[in-house]
Amino acid sequence: MPAFSTLHNELRARVPNKTSEFYDDALRWAVNHICIKTSLWQVVTTVTTKPLQDVYDVDLVSNSVIHSNLFIIQKGNIDRVIVRPTNGFKSSGYGNSDWLQAFKTFSNEAVQIIPTPAEGNETLEIHTAVKPSSSATGVDNDKIFNEYKDTVVYGALYRLYQAESDIEQAEYNNQKFKEGVSSIHVDVLKENANTPMLVSAAW
Repeated sequence: MPAFSTLHNELRARVPNKTSEFYDDALRWAVNHICIKTSLWQVVTTVTTKPLQDVYDVDLVSNSVIHSNLFIIQKGNIDRVIVRPTNGFKSSGYGNSDWLQAFKTFSNEAVQIIPTPAEGNETLEIHTAVKPSSSATGVDNDKIFNEYKDTVVYGALYRLYQAESDIEQAEYNNQKFKEGVSSIHVDVLKENANTPMLVSAAW
């Protein structure tokens, strides 16, 4: 797992005399922001549904929690793709709600599918975006540090210069960080271009 400490020297050269925890906090903030804005860090969990069970754990890597559930593919003769609706249901307009086949985050580590399947034995492929946990000291994703290290460093420096009240350096690094996040977002969209089209769920 790439540890935040591997980037401490780059930060220390620009903003010296801080504790390791301080540098970790800045790096954690930067990676967390990147993950939330771009859904760069993703995991896939395959589960088989069980009768009357609606909550399923996600296969998270260490030091991570769910940021957002992206979509579910229901495997079968025809793969059915379900995206996460904003509220999990539609309103009839008369104060009642008609539940759709949907899903939502149940906890930092689990997903709830709606409605509860009466029968089991459906294979679901759950695609989830994750972010660092609040106590993470690194990220179990080499791509973040290998391909996007500069953006992570700009984000961390922005936070450090903010704490130092160095407005000019904070603004410069924040601008570079925003540009990097936008570039990462484009990369993620390109990678997701082959996601199957949305069709009706059938659980």
